[in-house]
Amino acid sequence: MATIVPDQEPALNLREQIARIDKMQAEITQIKLNAKFEPWRVYLAAVASAVALFGAAAAFLKLIG
Repeated sequence: MATIVPDQEPALNLREQIARIDKMQAEITQIKLNAKFEPWRVYLAAVASAVALFGAAAAFLKLIG
């Protein structure tokens, strides 16, 4: 069984904490980028659904009349 020298334990813990901080900073950057474009995604989804409804209504009216 391997034993950890007490002098090395805090350094390993510090490296682990730095890695967690770097990971969190990358996640925050990604969230900020996604939040910047989110309103446009909603707008484009609304436009796409309106176009689909308009196309369905046109096809229905053509079928009837």
